[in-house]
Amino acid sequence: GRAPGGRVVTARITHKRGDTFQRHVAMTGGGAVVPITGWTITSQVRDKNDTLVSSAVIGDRSDASGTFTVTVADTTAWPVGLLYWDIQCEVGGVITSTQTVVIDCLRDQTRGA
Repeated sequence: GRAPGGRVVTARITHKRGDTFQRHVAMTGGGAVVPITGWTITSQVRDKNDTLVSSAVIGDRSDASGTFTVTVADTTAWPVGLLYWDIQCEVGGVITSTQTVVIDCLRDQTRGA
């Protein structure tokens, strides 16, 4: 399928609004680890209108093993419904993005008063 803006969608996940959004990522190619030394990595979540919902923090980075985490600590303001997320990598002036992941953001049932 395709997300708004023509982005190709290859995965769909569910997330509860208000919970920390965190994903552990390992960059691989051809079944092997891809070192990420010198890469600039960014990640954003957008809504169906292509409006920025959150910019993620890239952390726990291990350049040699090609791993990192993508985290949005506070998702309390995320709208319920479909959101769109990807990761963008820049190395040597070349920019590449992952496939777009659809996030089905659900209302959290257990929350503060």
